[in-house]
Amino acid sequence: MLPPRMCAGWDYWDLATGVTDFLLWSRAKPWDHAPGVAVARELGYAARYLDGSDYRPDLPGAPFLVAREGEWQAVADSIAAHTEASGGA
Repeated sequence: MLPPRMCAGWDYWDLATGVTDFLLWSRAKPWDHAPGVAVARELGYAARYLDGSDYRPDLPGAPFLVAREGEWQAVADSIAAHTEASGGA
């Protein structure tokens, strides 16, 4: 796990260049994420809320995950298992 750079643009760059495998965001301000999600989707990534619904910039505030389309569910399942094991925190 890498510490966030506190700049979504750099984090999406790290995803696109293979420095990171996925991104998990706890809050979703559209000006931070709509451009990065658009590029990530073009590169074969899925951007979805943890319930599996697609990220939408008009629904700010909910956590969402960006991962390769074929790996998204496995990463989401791993996050859910970790969350359950740690008592939901």
